[in-house]
Amino acid sequence: EGEDGKEGHTTEGEHEDSEENEEEALEHMDFSKVDLAIACMLLGAIVLIMYLFRQVNDPDVDMRFYTWAVISSTVSIFVAVLCFQGFHTCLEKLMMVAGFSYWTRLGVDFLEMGGFLVALQVVVAFISGVMDDLPFHEEQKGPNQSGEEETLTLDEQVLQRERRMKCWATLLSHMAGFSSLTCG
Repeated sequence: EGEDGKEGHTTEGEHEDSEENEEEALEHMDFSKVDLAIACMLLGAIVLIMYLFRQVNDPDVDMRFYTWAVISSTVSIFVAVLCFQGFHTCLEKLMMVAGFSYWTRLGVDFLEMGGFLVALQVVVAFISGVMDDLPFHEEQKGPNQSGEEETLTLDEQVLQRERRMKCWATLLSHMAGFSSLTCG
């Protein structure tokens, strides 16, 4: 309440005092090294995103292609790290609760690595069509650019399988690599 008992009303002197107090508070505000580091990281992230937007819209087709390739690789590595860490952490917690010894846990780590390597080979073999009698069909349906179902040509079927193989091979090979790091 103000001096005259009415809520929300201040005199001019009180208004000037509050502005002076705000200015004094700003002058005496100290920033820690953590505050500075966070501010720099935020600014760096904004600059990086702006640069990526510029690169993916570059007039040069090669620059756009390689920019998207780098973004794709980076995202796939981060997804592989998250998937591996989630799986490995659950496995480690289960082994800790069960009271496994160091050597048993090391053996399970080697089995985990072998499992990822086997999964990599089986998934890539399955997606590539190696296990099929006829991996490509003349009447195979799939979505076109607008999302409608249509018959895919042989070249489109090959590209579709190639994209899927690259996706899963990249993800599982990174997971197998991270798994091998935990063994040694």
